[in-house]
Amino acid sequence: MDETLSTLYDFVREGKVHHVTWSNIAGWQLQKIVSHARAHRLPVPVALQPQYNLLDRSIELEVLPCRAEEGVGLTPWSPLGGGWLTGKYNEKARPSGATRLGEDPNRGVEAYDLRNIDRTWRILAALKQVARDLERPPAHVALAWLADRPCVSTHCSARARKSSLRTIWPAPTWC
Repeated sequence: MDETLSTLYDFVREGKVHHVTWSNIAGWQLQKIVSHARAHRLPVPVALQPQYNLLDRSIELEVLPCRAEEGVGLTPWSPLGGGWLTGKYNEKARPSGATRLGEDPNRGVEAYDLRNIDRTWRILAALKQVARDLERPPAHVALAWLADRPCVSTHCSARARKSSLRTIWPAPTWC
């Protein structure tokens, strides 16, 4: 850890990076990094970038309290759960065609077989009902939920196609 934090400090001191952030770490790891950085007068991380969305809230028990205590920002990745929270996937048919999982159903933590479980479909059913009630697409509701979380500074949302931007673009204007 000394070497990593010292190298990051050197990058900050040399102007190669402005701030230090970390991605996909547990709460105990964040606390260890912050404590070590403070003890050795090294840069404390300004933000974390974990996966956080309606389907993956695992950071709420350990990471979020530690992040709040230490004043570290949160920039979740995959706010739409790899497309799952757009409502485009179906429990009765594996994805196909020009979608992230249609092209590669085994893709990472969002792989179809990993998320094709009852819990996922219950969450998606509730999301779709709220979306219908609000007359909005499920993606807007999922992004509004994330934007409303007091712990979230901003989010990272990558789109593979320009057309998919149109499904999420208006979300910030009404949430």
